[in-house]
Amino acid sequence: MAGLIGFGLVKGRSDIGELASPYDAFVGCVLLTALIAGTVAALLLLRAAHGRPLAADLRDPRTGHGSGSPTDADHTETLLAARALAWGLTLALTCTALLVTAVGMTWYGPTRTKPSIEVVTPAGPRCGSVVRIAAGRLTLKTSTGEITVDLERADGMRAVESCAP
Repeated sequence: MAGLIGFGLVKGRSDIGELASPYDAFVGCVLLTALIAGTVAALLLLRAAHGRPLAADLRDPRTGHGSGSPTDADHTETLLAARALAWGLTLALTCTALLVTAVGMTWYGPTRTKPSIEVVTPAGPRCGSVVRIAAGRLTLKTSTGEITVDLERADGMRAVESCAP
């Protein structure tokens, strides 16, 4: 319940495609690892709770004859169940930690930069990401806000990786 409320109140990015490279690939690998750890944890916890899904062999492993006792088989099964429980709990906690890491990196990791355009005007260069274009006017989103450039008065434009401050 606390997890649902916490994740419902605190909201960040919900798509790893918005992350800058290589963070997006790293988060994908963390999520895959969490999925594997969670699956193995669930199988081990089921194994610990319900036993091995095989018939117990009561034969003595040294002789191969039916001299093994049910008590010995129960003791062996108990030890195997305890080991499965310990590993299952460890992997379940690992899965939780990996999921928290992936969500945290998705929320707080660096954003993928949008393509920018630099427009050269008589007043100087204007740089930003395109918001809209209409009636010969280009609106750019800059670090200081939105600016509108009259394209009829522009001397040129080019695509840039990022806008220089």
